[in-house]
Amino acid sequence: MAEPLVIDSGIAVKWIIDEPDSTSAERILDRYSLNEIVIETISSFSLFESAFSIAVNHRRTFYDSLYLAASSHLGCKFVTADERLYNSTRASFPNIILLSDWPE
Repeated sequence: MAEPLVIDSGIAVKWIIDEPDSTSAERILDRYSLNEIVIETISSFSLFESAFSIAVNHRRTFYDSLYLAASSHLGCKFVTADERLYNSTRASFPNIILLSDWPE
């Protein structure tokens, strides 16, 4: 069964524009294409309260906090290329993975 995964928009951009770590981003897309992972879409409205709390407690943008809230809500991994987001939240959100650390 495919595992759910939350990715931020920076990962999707790397699918289209050749940037650092684009190869790692493409591995995520390949796993999605082979039905090994499911990229979930959920209503951000249902995440507002949790995302606001994360934003305030971790001094992150509400936008970034929506990804963390989605990952927590779904109980799945969240992949980001944003090192500042990763470094500032990984202690509280162990499901966050830096794109450069995404397994082969």
